[in-house]
Amino acid sequence: MRPKRFLLTAALCAFAALPAAAQQAETLITVGGGTPRASNRCGAQEADFSLRAERPLTLVQRAITGLNDDGKFSYGNSTSSAMKRGDTQTINACISEGIPTLEICATPEGGGAERCWTPAYSGNDGSLMLAPGFALPAAAPGTGTLVSIAGGAVQRGDSCGKADFTLRAERPLTLVQRTIADEGGDGKPTYSSTTSSTMKRGDTLNISACTYDGALEICASPEGGGKQHCWRPFNSRYALTAAPGFALADAPASLDAAALQGNWDDQVSGRCHMSITHTSGDEVKVQVNWASGAAVDSVWTFSGAWDKAQQQLTYSDGALVQRESQSGGKTTETVRWSQGAGTLRHEGGALYWHDAKEQVCKECIFQRAQ
Repeated sequence: MRPKRFLLTAALCAFAALPAAAQQAETLITVGGGTPRASNRCGAQEADFSLRAERPLTLVQRAITGLNDDGKFSYGNSTSSAMKRGDTQTINACISEGIPTLEICATPEGGGAERCWTPAYSGNDGSLMLAPGFALPAAAPGTGTLVSIAGGAVQRGDSCGKADFTLRAERPLTLVQRTIADEGGDGKPTYSSTTSSTMKRGDTLNISACTYDGALEICASPEGGGKQHCWRPFNSRYALTAAPGFALADAPASLDAAALQGNWDDQVSGRCHMSITHTSGDEVKVQVNWASGAAVDSVWTFSGAWDKAQQQLTYSDGALVQRESQSGGKTTETVRWSQGAGTLRHEGGALYWHDAKEQVCKECIFQRAQ
């Protein structure tokens, strides 16, 4: 029997972005309040949250009505509002262990990645679970960082989302790993195996975990007493989630043109791959391949100068070629369009491609291939 709290995982993974690298995003919204209470209206629990904008942004609230056949959320009503830095909004949300009922998304003014969060609580200690771009106003006593998490690259094609992590102790502590056998009817997990290790500050531990089912629990207890905090390696819609006491390691804040070179994979579709070649100075060439089917491959190319200050490439020479395999091993190429414009932007260790011609990859999140 699979853990009940993660019955939704397979559906989410069918559409969700599963970024290959753990990263810490810039805080767009600080989240206050959130004390859950029983609710007849919701049929479970509800909570009131205070959202504070940490920079000018657009805040969108979307009611989630279920899942489509392809595993993506289906939405009902939505509301949108512009917020200046320091503006606050109070929202009410129903809390469910099944399909979420509300999605809250923030997009920074002037461009930048949209960050989304569905209000939920940890099954371990009842603490509020947040997503990249959303943070608590301040660390509560006993919830300072105990363990820093690095790595987290999902291995391409792995059915369980296997990833390797490096855990670093930020203070002396005991680290316990538990494999969850079943969530249990009362919501309390039962375990099939447990290992424990003592770590000094700065000690590291390498682990592997499946990130699609949340079946591994890692708990840290500070030496000398203090609250135990637990984390399950689990990929949400946009990024690997952390938990109180656990922090995602910072991603590179800035990349130069030479550092872009290499292969990058889209974590949303799993079928789109980007190859970047550093030619000279700030100049790079980019090729994006999307396997539309067994016999058809779409190839986009563009080039230009990388603006390190803006962490962005702006181009006007984009082209799309479709390659189709014919019988007898022959391949035909058709130029669909050329002289397309767009941008390629780096943020938080990921690349975001905006193709102004078709916006074919507006939801793509490219992480460096492993």
